[in-house]
Amino acid sequence: MGNDVKRILSDQPDGFPRLTILAGYVSLQKPAPAGFDDSLWAIIPSHGESVAIPLSFPAIHGATLPMQGTQVVIGIDNNRTPHVLTWYGPHT
Repeated sequence: MGNDVKRILSDQPDGFPRLTILAGYVSLQKPAPAGFDDSLWAIIPSHGESVAIPLSFPAIHGATLPMQGTQVVIGIDNNRTPHVLTWYGPHT
């Protein structure tokens, strides 16, 4: 796990709920995913606009892919692992 992800996750207080939900969006500075095997670079505004973290994302809209600026919902599980739960907005 990268240092940026660790920094964001370290902001979570001890004893945090089993699943923490955060709002974010696909980075405007990093490339949007070109396929489902690519990472989705997410910005979590509540943790700063300058740090993009690479995440996998679900194929929930058929063959369409999220674009830069697409809204994402990120869940952090009890192992402090972030996951894109869903995404909505601009897509290919």
